[in-house]
Amino acid sequence: MVSNMDRRLIFGFMPSWGSSTYNADMVKKMADAHTQSARASFNWDLIEPNAPVGGQHTYIWTTFDAQVDLLLSYRIESIETVVGTPWWARHVYRQGTVTGAGTNYIDDANANFGTGTYNNWFEVRITGGTGAGQMKKIVDTQPTRLTIEGSWDIIPSADSTYIVIGHAAFVLPEETQSNIDSFNAFCQTMATRYSGKVRYYEFWNEPNQKPQMQFEHEEYTRWLGRAHTTIKQVDQNLLVSLGGLSGADTNFLGRVYDYIISTLGQNPDEYFDAVAIHPYGSPLDDTGIQNIYNQMSSHQDSEKSIWVTEYGWDLDPLHGGISEQQQKDWLLQSLDILTSPTKSYVTAATFHLFADQPGLMWGVCHADLTERPAYGAFRDYAAPRTPRWESKAPVIQMV
Repeated sequence: MVSNMDRRLIFGFMPSWGSSTYNADMVKKMADAHTQSARASFNWDLIEPNAPVGGQHTYIWTTFDAQVDLLLSYRIESIETVVGTPWWARHVYRQGTVTGAGTNYIDDANANFGTGTYNNWFEVRITGGTGAGQMKKIVDTQPTRLTIEGSWDIIPSADSTYIVIGHAAFVLPEETQSNIDSFNAFCQTMATRYSGKVRYYEFWNEPNQKPQMQFEHEEYTRWLGRAHTTIKQVDQNLLVSLGGLSGADTNFLGRVYDYIISTLGQNPDEYFDAVAIHPYGSPLDDTGIQNIYNQMSSHQDSEKSIWVTEYGWDLDPLHGGISEQQQKDWLLQSLDILTSPTKSYVTAATFHLFADQPGLMWGVCHADLTERPAYGAFRDYAAPRTPRWESKAPVIQMV
């Protein structure tokens, strides 16, 4: 299976999406650096924000169509992360009626939320009454008060109803048959829509991260299997990865293998075709990558590949970040590791990030796309190894 993926996809980035004009300039600049792959995402919560009615699903693909087509116009392959649970498919942790509210909070005098219970990894949605439909991240929890990030567009009234649910990226759907059916329909529609355009799918982002992830490895594995099965039903040549795991987490991967093999009595081939990891290090966690592959090999999965879908370093001096020169040096050392013949099982890598985002000074470019030294170093390293217009196998159909 390793041979089915072009190793030039090691020369990749995570784009920093913005306006349509910005995106066009950014992707051209990515292509000028001989970028071959880009880690993007298909966010189910954004694509299907409303529950199906009478079995009919309504999807909003516009933003994602534009991203995929723009990347393809420069022959850059998408590695799409399937992530984000719509609010209507999430488990409801609390529900109640507002007894008072202000610009950035709601009170429920009848509740006992505890202290800090729902901070940062949960959201509150107003489900009825004044302000219905608003959903905000919870940043502070007190026994009868939930404080939100930002402010309400419309302050809820004292008779509004609410629910507390996990953040879209930190919870998987509640395992009801209707949610399973909706998830399968989404995956089938997604894979069909992008047939001939997208070949590589990664299921979820850092599912091993605790405590923000409000699920365990067993639940993750079941949803991974559903994604894999449904996507492969559309086209057996599509590849679906587990991950991307934060770090080189052999413990989480081992638990997934044990659950599939020992508990479910099934073959890992029915669940994933590759393992995606985020081996952050200085410069790159070479040993961790090898440990993941050794574990895969011990489960007779040596023919599967590893995708490094995040690696990079913070440059923000307020966070103790490294210098631009250090970024350049570590990037070149990382590329040496990734392209080494001893790492032939690593078939894709996407640097995090291409350009800075608000609060994230990780890019090889500044937010305005001016270059850091690492940009030129990447370009010069990739150029002799990535003939731009050479046909790839299998050839992607431009539609």
